[in-house]
Amino acid sequence: EQRLNVAFMESKRMKVEKMSANSNFSEVALAGLASKENFSNISLRSVNLTEQNSNNSAVPYKKLMLLQIKGRRHVQTRLVEPRASSLNSGDCFLLLTPQFCFLWVGEFANVIEKAKASELAALIQTKRELGCRAPYIQTIEEGINTHTHAAKEFWKLLGGQTSYQGKSGFVFAIFVHFPLVRIFLNCFLFLICQPWAALLTCLFCLPLS
Repeated sequence: EQRLNVAFMESKRMKVEKMSANSNFSEVALAGLASKENFSNISLRSVNLTEQNSNNSAVPYKKLMLLQIKGRRHVQTRLVEPRASSLNSGDCFLLLTPQFCFLWVGEFANVIEKAKASELAALIQTKRELGCRAPYIQTIEEGINTHTHAAKEFWKLLGGQTSYQGKSGFVFAIFVHFPLVRIFLNCFLFLICQPWAALLTCLFCLPLS
């Protein structure tokens, strides 16, 4: 009995039964509470954040991400391919890396898109979401601060400055910022085309003699 430690195990079992008789917990829970573990021989290995992310293939974010903020009444955010051709002058974009948080504001982006993009950038930067540990937000406005160090780093991360949609579009700017102009042009074209449509209808509907 001494060699097999039977007496100790039996006394432990009786103690658990006695505790379970006067308690609402199950025998398994009481056995776990009564057990004594020795952690002196256990050594824990410290793992930093970068090593943990590199070993985990199911990380919900990438090291380089480009977010597009688009919409007038209902602003939506979508993940697009991180390259210069994904940009357009009518929207706002967020370029995120572990070290940088760039806010690129298109020349023809509306007020709602700018506000939502700034709000999203502040949330990501302060809460350190999506793996971004940037100390501050770097804002780049199209056509204004295009020759700064931040702008050069922005284009470098996107693989170089290349052409993209809506680089210079006067008609696009009018249609985005002035919806009444768009309505006026539609009505004007309708009034011009209506007489010609009526004339063609009369010509084709005349009976053949």
